[in-house]
Amino acid sequence: MADDIIFAPWTTDQVDALNAYQQQEDMHPYVCGTHACRAVLTARDDGWHCPKCDYQQTWAHTFIHPVLRAAAPEPPVTREDGR
Repeated sequence: MADDIIFAPWTTDQVDALNAYQQQEDMHPYVCGTHACRAVLTARDDGWHCPKCDYQQTWAHTFIHPVLRAAAPEPPVTREDGR
């Protein structure tokens, strides 16, 4: 699962891809993590930001866009004997 996540800082292309994802109607957007707010987050180069409070999040899933998958770290190679 950790290989499916990228952390800020993000490039301009990544920010654009994340914000485009937030506009899709067929997927649930990233939302504020505070229980009282739950506003849709906006991506910036230093992470997600809530437009209504000071909540920030510095990670995103890579499935959102090929630009993000390309930035994800390669999974470790495991030998057949498990080492």
